[in-house]
Amino acid sequence: MKLLRFWKPAVWLAVILVLSLIPGNKLPGIPVFPHFDKLVHAAMYFGLAVLLVKPMGQYRLKWSYLWIILICLVIGSLMEYFQATLAIRRSGSWEDELANVSGAILGILFFHFLVKDYRWKWLF
Repeated sequence: MKLLRFWKPAVWLAVILVLSLIPGNKLPGIPVFPHFDKLVHAAMYFGLAVLLVKPMGQYRLKWSYLWIILICLVIGSLMEYFQATLAIRRSGSWEDELANVSGAILGILFFHFLVKDYRWKWLF
């Protein structure tokens, strides 16, 4: 039943899937600043990486942080592909994928340096 430990990242992944495949004309069109969508991409994958650290760590995998980055890379690449091919009025881009991976790396750094040894680790 170790897979049940992944319920939080699974829920977050569902949120990413829905937000990534919403038709482009349904998204708000008022960016706060240029390339605001890159910050949104980074934030989504920051959250996914943070939520993956604890359950992946329970498997005692060697290089678990690298595995998390690779998982986020694959998921992000698939989402960009699906945006380019399936979503209406959406497009995939390598800049978005770079923002996804950057967010994942920042999420791992955040967890490692600010969460790992503290009382509020249970939140993740």
